[in-house]
Amino acid sequence: MRFTMQSATPTDVRLFNGSLDSLLKQTARPEGGPLLLVTPNLDHLRLLWRTPAFRRAYASADLIVNDSRFLDKYFLRGNALCAPGSDIVPTFLGQLNPSSRVCVVGFTENVKSEITKAFPGLAFSFVQPSMGYILRHQERLMLVKRVLEFNPDIVLVCTGAPQSEIFAAQLKRATEKNMSILCCGSALHFLTGEKKRSSETLRNLGMEWAFRFFHEAHTRKRYLYDSLFLFTKLSSFVTFRLNGSASFGRYRLNAHRAN
Repeated sequence: MRFTMQSATPTDVRLFNGSLDSLLKQTARPEGGPLLLVTPNLDHLRLLWRTPAFRRAYASADLIVNDSRFLDKYFLRGNALCAPGSDIVPTFLGQLNPSSRVCVVGFTENVKSEITKAFPGLAFSFVQPSMGYILRHQERLMLVKRVLEFNPDIVLVCTGAPQSEIFAAQLKRATEKNMSILCCGSALHFLTGEKKRSSETLRNLGMEWAFRFFHEAHTRKRYLYDSLFLFTKLSSFVTFRLNGSASFGRYRLNAHRAN
């Protein structure tokens, strides 16, 4: 991975505020090289504050789409499109041209089996990194090479933040091919039924995180850290709610991106 000197200027995180149709069209038919889509939630905002490599990855993203209905309901107030990755991915895959090549980075055997059944017209390939792969330079280079050998139209990176975004940015730098790279978290686990989603009512209340907190023990530490970050940066979040833009010190969050 190439590391550049970090600029003194805070990273500008501009949330997409176009329509879902516009987002899907741009993502399905990228022009001028690879397109990188990332889907921030509160955890990402915390990681952006503490992780320089994560900020560099976000700086290379072409589309930044709010993944959090909690942020949408309580802080964004409709100033940016709210489209969780678990909603984007099935719609996106369903509209792809037959025989489109899709490479999945990070998967379980259940995901591999069920996703190929759900979208039989698509040509899937699968790449499995090792645990903590983002810290191993040679493995990352090998993974980039393997992904590009499949000549994919779409790459779904499902190895969790900040690994997914850092790897996706590295992959984008390594090619000039017109392809879309999506960091989609647990979207395939929800799509294939490996993980259960909360009710639509909880989602509309911005409380899906509470459902996951009680049903997925491994998420609890993350949500506790996220809550602490929200509390310590509350003034920035309030400014963001009032103005649609706020500084978080090491980055600036803007919900008024023109498209």
